[in-house]
Amino acid sequence: MIRKVLQLLLILTLIFIAGWILYQASTILLYVLVAAIVALIGRPLSNLLEKIKIKGKVLPRALIAAFTLITIIGILAVLIGAFLPVVFGQFQQLSKIDFVLFQEKFRPYIDGFNDFIVAYHINPDMKIDINQSVDYIFSSLNFTLLSGFLNTAIGVFGNFLIAIFSISFISFFF
Repeated sequence: MIRKVLQLLLILTLIFIAGWILYQASTILLYVLVAAIVALIGRPLSNLLEKIKIKGKVLPRALIAAFTLITIIGILAVLIGAFLPVVFGQFQQLSKIDFVLFQEKFRPYIDGFNDFIVAYHINPDMKIDINQSVDYIFSSLNFTLLSGFLNTAIGVFGNFLIAIFSISFISFFF
């Protein structure tokens, strides 16, 4: 009985250690998996380039792999370049919002809500003071979050570049 308990304990310990190792290596395993997928995507182009002969000689595998990776990265760069201006355009539109004009345009709706509350004798505490509301919104905004967001965005971009380099490097050898 004790032997079975010890055997079960050993198996559970080994499963725990294997899970911990997989968790610790998850980033590397993800890079290898993505590199394998990139290699599979680039395989048809590699096969096509292997058929090309210059003066009766086949192109070296390293040159074929490099050309294939450069082509795939180029296609990704074009796709990102096509969508990035749209995203930045949205950020520019958001930065152009005039909150004073927004407050003036929104005032008739707030006044209508307040008139409704008065006309139907609803709880007068529900009345909205637009100036107080706008002041509350701006005082609630924490502009230090913006710097934190920018730091996070730069960190994510750096990690993205490291991932692209790692995946490209691993893909080169597939």
